[in-house]
Amino acid sequence: MDTSKLKKCILYGILILIFLYFVIGGVISSILISSTLSSIFFSFQILTIINLIILIVSIVIPLYVFKNSENKTKGIAVILSLLCVWLLLQLLIVGGLQFEYNKVIDNYSNTYQQFLISNPNDYLNASWNLTQKYYAGFDGTYNIIGANIPSRNLPYFPYSDPIFEYDMNSMGGFQRLLVAQQEGNCGEFSLSITNLLNDSTHYPTRVIYFEGIDHMMPEIYINSQWWAFDIDYLTPNGPISTYNFSKNIPEDARNDIAYIYSSSDRESSLLKEHGFNETNITIATILNMPANPSSGSAMPGVTVQLFTLNNSDDPLVSKGVTDQNGMYSTILNSDKDYWIFATYYSYTQNLVGLADLSNITSKNLSINVSITNYG
Repeated sequence: MDTSKLKKCILYGILILIFLYFVIGGVISSILISSTLSSIFFSFQILTIINLIILIVSIVIPLYVFKNSENKTKGIAVILSLLCVWLLLQLLIVGGLQFEYNKVIDNYSNTYQQFLISNPNDYLNASWNLTQKYYAGFDGTYNIIGANIPSRNLPYFPYSDPIFEYDMNSMGGFQRLLVAQQEGNCGEFSLSITNLLNDSTHYPTRVIYFEGIDHMMPEIYINSQWWAFDIDYLTPNGPISTYNFSKNIPEDARNDIAYIYSSSDRESSLLKEHGFNETNITIATILNMPANPSSGSAMPGVTVQLFTLNNSDDPLVSKGVTDQNGMYSTILNSDKDYWIFATYYSYTQNLVGLADLSNITSKNLSINVSITNYG
């Protein structure tokens, strides 16, 4: 075979494989996504049937054209048919999710407005009432092994559904799915209720993360302050302002919390805002190898981990790498005790260091951790 012809065949083969992966894979994954969502949305049960009909039609028409047309037209008809189906199925899924989301928003926005009619200007309790109604219909999956949560298990081939993926990742589609599905654990609940509250009340919301307890919670900004709306764990009896948060939550959680931050800024501590004492901790990892010329110096590139004592649920509360000066800084709850574990692994040495950090009394604390070769 001619070399140029062989190169052409290889090139066409590669293009066909790419086309098959993106278009055929996209069509299949669109139907699988629609089928998955049909378990919780009636509209997607109908949509799945429509998708299958469209797929069958898209196969029958090209076959008819293929049988009754010239060769060149045959290939173009098949390609155009598959491309149209590929685009249409994605648009139907995106539109279906928007439809389900709009139903939820309309329902709970009406709940919010009806409460305000009976209780004018009581925006805080109107928002809490909305949260209670949403939580009553929320299907919690705590400790349920194998729970089928659609937002975690959507089956699709990467990059084969670009419209759907773009909507999910960049246009708020994932948040809309969370709100509409009303299912999951504290993470799904916090993300969904903050979006629902924001769209229904138009007040700012945020998701709060904790270190020391494996938990997330929603907050809303009303009357010039943030309010914790953690109906499923820390504030089940009503909203609590962040200023009064630490003294009004269960004692076991209060004792375990080591760090608090928002989803938008992990580095900024919210401990003080939530009524906890905090300390800026700077850790220097000091090389302890007398035969090494650098012994006694702070070592960069060392992994530092801080663990809370007497906490088996979420003991790792801070982790990072020392900078070029051999330093690692973090902020933690000063009313707790910690273990510091420092490690550095390379082909030539395994360095390990361990230190106890307890009875913290200062707002700014520096500590040296000696690391030495182990094994």
